[in-house]
Amino acid sequence: MTDAQRAVQEAFVEAVAPFDAERHLRNAAPAELLLQFARGDRHVSENDAMRLVKAAGERAVVRWYEGGHEFNDVRALPDRAEFLREHVGIGSIGQLLREATKSENQR
Repeated sequence: MTDAQRAVQEAFVEAVAPFDAERHLRNAAPAELLLQFARGDRHVSENDAMRLVKAAGERAVVRWYEGGHEFNDVRALPDRAEFLREHVGIGSIGQLLREATKSENQR
């Protein structure tokens, strides 16, 4: 790597540091967390995902799904809705989908 390439890399790392997921996960206590990962994600490897799981600690619920970065496994939405219902108090997924569909149809 040339000095110029190294400088660009260092500048990039510095610029994205505020978005470092590991740091934010470590500092999220006492929040309950749901981490959802796709096994075929071309952008987030299983090793990267496991680093995030480790950073989140014991308060994280971890779910793995088939598919890629598009995250289109149909099991992910109900899992997410159930977690939010338990930890945030949102309504049922059916109710949320009906409301979302209604607002989409009114546009």
